Amino acid sequence: MSYVKDALAADLNNGDLIDLTPLIDRAVGILSAEDRAAASDGYATVTAISEHGGHVDIGTDIFDVQVRADDAVSVLVDEE
Repeated sequence: MSYVKDALAADLNNGDLIDLTPLIDRAVGILSAEDRAAASDGYATVTAISEHGGHVDIGTDIFDVQVRADDAVSVLVDEE
């Protein structure tokens, strides 16, 4: 069973599943209609993450975003 929790952006890891829907406005680059549709369909896998100057660059398999390190991001977690 899975559930959603909020994590600080600075605490994300590669492989985490995050909800991109609330982060669409923070996308790096121009989003296609397909990217927007994919983001609203569910969760994206974090593929790269780096923190610098209080901000976090998050790469996913759909699109990249930049957020503040202390921003909350919705993460899908598998219950153990």
